Amino acid sequence: MEQCRDALRDLVGRLSEIDAETRRRHIVERTVSCYVRDLNVTFKAKLRADGVDGVDEYDGQVTDADVRFTMTSDDLVDLVAERLDFAPALLTGRVKMEASFSDILRLRRML
Repeated sequence: MEQCRDALRDLVGRLSEIDAETRRRHIVERTVSCYVRDLNVTFKAKLRADGVDGVDEYDGQVTDADVRFTMTSDDLVDLVAERLDFAPALLTGRVKMEASFSDILRLRRML
């Protein structure tokens, strides 16, 4: 659990390092969640052009986010550490993503 928290803190830090103009162009306000199957916990945050509004933890699966990811704790840590490539993980089902088509395209540009 602590490795997941550390990975998400690292990810939030990296998002804040993206220059403001790029964030404004590509990031719109969305609620993003990541359900970690093996821990039965969901991490949820509000993504905005000016940063991320904290990361909250919930027991079980939360389904009210605009963009929802599902994966194992090892895959979450490996994705953030860039030891696992997002596209192949998505295509092979290791990572599942539920989002609108426009959000998928927007995310693709950011990756």
